Amino acid sequence: MSYSYKSIHLPWLSQIPKHWELVRNKVLLYETKNTVGSEHAKYQLLSLTKNGVIIRDISSGKGKFPSDFGTYKTVNDGQIIFCLFDVDETPRTVGLSKHNGMITGAYDVFSINGVNPCFLEYYYILLDDAKAMRPLYTGLRKVISINAFMQTYFPLPPRPEQDQIVRFLDWKVSGINKLINAKRRQIELLREKKRVVVNEAVSNSGNCQKCKLKNLAFFKSGTNLTSLEIELAGKYPVFGGNGLRGYYPEFSHTGEYLLVGRQGALCGNIHYVNEKFWATEHAVTVKPYDIANIRWLYYFLIGMNLNQYSMAAAQPGLSVEYIVNLPAYFPTKDKQLSIAEYLDKKCAQIDSIINKLNDEISLFAEYRTRLISDVVTGKVDVRGVVVPEFEAVEDFVGEEEGDFVADEETS
Repeated sequence: MSYSYKSIHLPWLSQIPKHWELVRNKVLLYETKNTVGSEHAKYQLLSLTKNGVIIRDISSGKGKFPSDFGTYKTVNDGQIIFCLFDVDETPRTVGLSKHNGMITGAYDVFSINGVNPCFLEYYYILLDDAKAMRPLYTGLRKVISINAFMQTYFPLPPRPEQDQIVRFLDWKVSGINKLINAKRRQIELLREKKRVVVNEAVSNSGNCQKCKLKNLAFFKSGTNLTSLEIELAGKYPVFGGNGLRGYYPEFSHTGEYLLVGRQGALCGNIHYVNEKFWATEHAVTVKPYDIANIRWLYYFLIGMNLNQYSMAAAQPGLSVEYIVNLPAYFPTKDKQLSIAEYLDKKCAQIDSIINKLNDEISLFAEYRTRLISDVVTGKVDVRGVVVPEFEAVEDFVGEEEGDFVADEETS
């Protein structure tokens, strides 16, 4: 059995199987705007992340929180959430909730009617990953108006076929996720091995002089850039609290520096740069004094595990004034150079394996995306496929890849 097709005129899709319908979102989705008001304490806080709709722990300190949750919207199990602003910048703009709770009022919450909710989610995650809805954007903030979204057509198979597509994709995607998760576990073990190697090398430095961290280098926070100023491609790289964020036509620093992540769940991470670049306010620039070899200091700071000194306020962060007064030590310059050369070699070997595993994960993820695309848009017919019993496995993206969407009111 195979499909025959008809032409359609969606910006991201040119044909679908002949027996599929085209229906507007307004037929399938009903927007709900109920807010929690003064009863917000009765609701658990939800967030839309790369890992789907998750329950947030307000007491954890991770992410941004408003002073008043009264304008937050209620969410029920089985409803779908869309973020229709800053669509290119938001890590995930759609998620089917499996929880009851509340979410920032800046998002749109919908009840679903007449379509398998998981089929709907698969389709819109596909469009989200490809940022395919760009033709609907308006304004500098890349907003999709609610009216344009509700008028947009959705390709709809018969319900039994929707259900079969969901069963097939759940099976295949779980198999791919299982492979990806195994690779991620290997990477975490290698990262732990790297931490042990670094700690052993910097801890066994022989005779050292004691000092404070500020005696080894000059620490200074970077300069703010808004997300609208940072470009996807350009002349000079922009580094934030977790590495490369994009590009900017000007640079704030040039030469060899270390960058320490200052805010977020991964604050305290260390990066080495040697070029012209811009450092945002979420990064602390570190310029060693003459007594410290920059490569040795890079490993020394990794060994200090600066994340342990983060302050749990609105979101985790490092106080520059605090960390520069932490106790430190330094061996002779010759010993520093020897340690740095040893660790460069050892860590390069580990990093090479990690990079290979990350490449394999990328290939699996690309295959998963292509499979979902082919099946959800009707390029591949799975109606006759017998789906066996299988273990459902999710691909849990780590914090460095799937940070929380900030839960602050956005207009």
